[in-house]
Amino acid sequence: MSKKIIGKLAGVALSLAGLASTLPAQVTHYVRPENPDGAPPFTNWVTAATNIIEAVAVANANNAGDTVLISNGVYALTNNVIIQNSIVRGVSGDRTAVTVDGLELTRCFQLTHANAVLSDLTVSNGVFNPGNGGGAYMTGGTITNCIFSNGGANRGAGVYLNSGLMTDCLVVSNTAGNEGGGVYIIGSSAVLRGSTILGNTAYYSGGGVFATNCLVTNCLVAGNGTIYNNGNYGAGGAALGGLAKLANCVISNNWAPSSARGAGMTMLGNATASWCHVVGNTNANTGGGIFLRSEYNLVEHCVVAANVASTIGGGIYVIGGTNHLIRGCTIQGNTSLAHGGGIYAQVDCTISNCLVTGNRGGYGAGIYTAIGTNMLVTHSTISSNMAFGTAYGGGGMWVMDGGTVSHCVIRDNQTTNTASYGGGGIYLYNVSWPSGSNTTILRNCLIAGNVADGTSGGHGQGGGLFVYNSPRAQVQNCTIAGNDGYIGGGINCQNGGMIENTIVFDNTASMVNSNWYVTGSTTFTNCCAAPISAAFNAASTDLPPGYDANYRLLRGSPCVNAGLYRNWMDHAADLDGRLRLDRLTGLVDMGAYEYVFSGTMFNVR
Repeated sequence: MSKKIIGKLAGVALSLAGLASTLPAQVTHYVRPENPDGAPPFTNWVTAATNIIEAVAVANANNAGDTVLISNGVYALTNNVIIQNSIVRGVSGDRTAVTVDGLELTRCFQLTHANAVLSDLTVSNGVFNPGNGGGAYMTGGTITNCIFSNGGANRGAGVYLNSGLMTDCLVVSNTAGNEGGGVYIIGSSAVLRGSTILGNTAYYSGGGVFATNCLVTNCLVAGNGTIYNNGNYGAGGAALGGLAKLANCVISNNWAPSSARGAGMTMLGNATASWCHVVGNTNANTGGGIFLRSEYNLVEHCVVAANVASTIGGGIYVIGGTNHLIRGCTIQGNTSLAHGGGIYAQVDCTISNCLVTGNRGGYGAGIYTAIGTNMLVTHSTISSNMAFGTAYGGGGMWVMDGGTVSHCVIRDNQTTNTASYGGGGIYLYNVSWPSGSNTTILRNCLIAGNVADGTSGGHGQGGGLFVYNSPRAQVQNCTIAGNDGYIGGGINCQNGGMIENTIVFDNTASMVNSNWYVTGSTTFTNCCAAPISAAFNAASTDLPPGYDANYRLLRGSPCVNAGLYRNWMDHAADLDGRLRLDRLTGLVDMGAYEYVFSGTMFNVR
């Protein structure tokens, strides 16, 4: 290297050193409860401040990312502490060792800079009402390893988070006059992570968390509630809206009053809940676990279990908006005293790849879908649900006036009512008969092992399937087997129903018609059932279907290649995901499963 280049580099180094000498250096400032010798800038324990506000003001003035260390003890505030480009933390790292008390007179902390940090302490009795953010108000920075307790505010009684990160905190026993008893979080750059939100209350909604256009992840939201007894409010645990995302959280044991909705959480539109557990929440009205409303919401890969509603929607209650999506979820052990023990859906939505099991409701115990022509339940298992009401039924599902149920297994469900109707597995109902124009489709489904209890002609109808006043109901390529009822162990159709390519066999009834019972204009086309009558076309058969213990067709079955082709079959799959049309013949089988050839095939030329 030449002497000329070395000289230039040395000059640059000297210039940088000179610049560094003009910049403020990071300084540590100290605070302890009592110190008669305290003196600015509080740079050691001997001259430490006794007032947090004074020490933080000096750190802010230096604007270099100074640290303020607070010794163990209790510090009372009469004004809020504004943290700018500074770090404020308890010295020991034990967040219970330092308590900052707002005396119910003031907000405790305000973070206003991207580099602001508050950590390792307890913030209590911070009140800023009718304003927002009792314990802390954030427009930037980080809060970590802190406790916020007994705060009060209009919104965000514990913390109001507009921007920045709040992580590994405990927010407990705060009360909001409006929304967000524990945390109110809003803004695309706001994140709540790894925190416990416990025992907070909001008057209107979001007892634990009220979140909009932000991310809440890896949190426990438990034992929170709301006060206002009105059907437009609720969300005891969390309220999500406006692109809010809730991920890997537990929402448990939250509550809402008798006329409110969504004890666990309410999704207000364009919100997402992923990989969450919504468990043990109780609501005296609707939506024990989750309440979906307004526009589109997504619930995916969640467990919704052991929630309770006294009227409808024990697990999930869907009303308002359109095209909500519930996919990959387990809906288990929820209860409603009226209908929709697992899921109640009143507007168009999709339920996909879900397990709906062990739920209880007056009727429609697993899933209740109300009038909705675009309602879709697909690739799901609805099992072991129980309808216990004194009327109607639908142990597994109640489907009313439109929608499609496809590629589902509906088994081991039960109705126990002793007054009327049945549908142990599924109940298809047209409330506007005979003028109703909506088409309900049940396609590629297995309906097996369901029971409709009954001791008289008015109930126990259709152990597997009950079709009532639904002339436009279409049952296509289903297998209805091993069910039990009082009249029509497999299927009972009254005033309607078009049954195609369907197997109705090996069912039992305690009174008459083990497999099927019909009144009115029901038709059977290319079906396998016994006995057959004038309601069946000539291509139907009463020969045993020849299936195995899992209802898959065996070689020699009369159902193979015996179905009627429909346009929907092109490129469609059966319940196992195999192509519906035979690749060699282009023919379709009866039942939910296509026959699978086993053996060796030879290509002869």
